[in-house]
Amino acid sequence: MSKYPSSKTEARASALLSKTFPIRTAQSRLIDSLPGEVCTETVGVTDLRNPDTGSAIRVYYPASKPVTKIMAWYEGEPKTIMKPVENPPGVKVFRNGLPYFGAAYVWVFVHIFNVPNYLFRFVIYPILYPFLYFSPLNHFHLPCAIRDAPPLHSKKNAKYPLVAWSHGLTGTGDEHGLLAIAMAKRGYVFALPHHSDGSSAYTDLENNTHIPYKKPIFSNYDKSFRQNQVAKRVSELNGAVDQVLKHPDLSEFVDSSNLFCGGFSFGGATAGAAASAPGKAKSRFKAAVLIDGWYHIYFPKFNIDVNLPLELHSAATSLKIPSLFIGSEEFSKQEKLQAATVRVQKLCKPEAEVHVLPGTKHGIFMEAMYWIPSYITARIGMVGDTKEDCFTTYFEYASLVFLFLEKNR
Repeated sequence: MSKYPSSKTEARASALLSKTFPIRTAQSRLIDSLPGEVCTETVGVTDLRNPDTGSAIRVYYPASKPVTKIMAWYEGEPKTIMKPVENPPGVKVFRNGLPYFGAAYVWVFVHIFNVPNYLFRFVIYPILYPFLYFSPLNHFHLPCAIRDAPPLHSKKNAKYPLVAWSHGLTGTGDEHGLLAIAMAKRGYVFALPHHSDGSSAYTDLENNTHIPYKKPIFSNYDKSFRQNQVAKRVSELNGAVDQVLKHPDLSEFVDSSNLFCGGFSFGGATAGAAASAPGKAKSRFKAAVLIDGWYHIYFPKFNIDVNLPLELHSAATSLKIPSLFIGSEEFSKQEKLQAATVRVQKLCKPEAEVHVLPGTKHGIFMEAMYWIPSYITARIGMVGDTKEDCFTTYFEYASLVFLFLEKNR
């Protein structure tokens, strides 16, 4: 794997940026560094809605720089020429802004630890909001991204593969955007649905309402609670595919026979369930990418010991397409979870490709190291103690994903 940056000057600059505004390093250390041929320098981003739930779907795709028609005189005759649009609209990291995103995550912990609502509304949130609003991260834009840019016609008139990607527990559709941009520059369309099953920190709906995180009742735990959420998530993951395939501007550029699914954590379980098929039935997806998946729920204090999702734990409905499993060392050391993960992997036909990244924690796959200054992520132990810095480890993970997709497209 390539190591970035390469020179001492670049190293000093990267170290400074990593400590303050790490997202500034994302283009050089991830987006421009992955293997494979770059087909465009511009990535279009459009936000769709699931017609059944009203939840958002953010789509990244190879794009051209937007142009506008102007009239000019040439040899005494009026001519129509195409001029690049100056300052085209960029795309912020967080669709609804960092205050909304951050407050939602705080609300999850407030809800879990039973903090009174009035304390959150009248004390915590008023203090938190201005801090998040004036944070530079709230105003940063995603590298290379232009809102609703025209899709790029490939040189060979080939259509692009589509990857539907599911976020994790308490996650949102804003996450994994940097990975999506890196893939879109290399000829993939990436669809990231924001799930509305209550597993997200929040879900904003089309009618200006929202769905907050739903905490399970551990004292009277319903063993089907998370499995039911998986079912809805699978529906929304398939719904994201359907929305892209019938989109008036995107559909003609997407190869409907070249579909992939993937996800992180609870999203890994979701993608696995979406890719599974009973008996000899054929999955609509060619391959699945499952990142540090949540395949077992174990809380001995409440007598909870449940496999997740059920589809992946049965030979009749297990994965029968090429599958990539990438895990953290943290999850590999949790006995019950690791046993369930190995069981799921052994049921895969063909044999699954499996990687565990040494020294990593679950948070290494969240892109949070690009949002939060590195001295904070290191202090709170979010990404683990890898031999390389967290950016290089994330680059290696993203490279594994890209190479797997290329091998199976």
